[in-house]
Amino acid sequence: YVYPDTDSLSSALGMTSAEWAAGEARPEIGVSMVSTASNGNGKQDLERQIPHELTHILEYALAGDGYALAPKWLLEGLATLAENNQSQSDQRVLQDAHRDGELLPLHELCSSFPPGYTQSALAYAESVSFVRYLQDKYGNASLITLLENSNKSLDCNQILQSTYGKDLTTLESEWIDATFLLSRANHSANEYWLLLLIIPVVLLSLWRIKHHGSGSQEGRLQK
Repeated sequence: YVYPDTDSLSSALGMTSAEWAAGEARPEIGVSMVSTASNGNGKQDLERQIPHELTHILEYALAGDGYALAPKWLLEGLATLAENNQSQSDQRVLQDAHRDGELLPLHELCSSFPPGYTQSALAYAESVSFVRYLQDKYGNASLITLLENSNKSLDCNQILQSTYGKDLTTLESEWIDATFLLSRANHSANEYWLLLLIIPVVLLSLWRIKHHGSGSQEGRLQK
């Protein structure tokens, strides 16, 4: 179902959704609900929302009744990964949160996301980054196994342990190292090469200043 704006969607959903939500899925009945934007980006928004909400229906097909027990970060991370025109601000949000020591612990995102827009946006950014890390390191098959294991009455940590042989704390630490320490190393390397480029320019400028000064002094002595 496509609604003309987020207000219409919120009205249809009642109190079950955040007022800023642009879409929602009811996978147990095979229904996706999305809304167009009033700022002229309606087509782009739908191209992002529809894959997101349809992914939830596919997740339900794999997890079955375990869908409600699946980690929230897994469900939303996969759905966000499926979006077209993914937000370019996610990486900035993550980097800022890591720099300020404000990353949300992943165990807090197992059952629900924070209600406020800012914290919820960070939760989505962390989820898609963590799921992408699991995908890159362990492959797509492992993500399918995570969903299937959600149907075995396992908690968030047990689902990961049964799939990867590692608990959430260990995987979260690996994700942080891979995502942020590597990024910091690349940033430092860029600064190093920039410094190497700047030093010859500075030295040449100093040489010219010194040479010019010597020439001027010599001219004054001749006079």
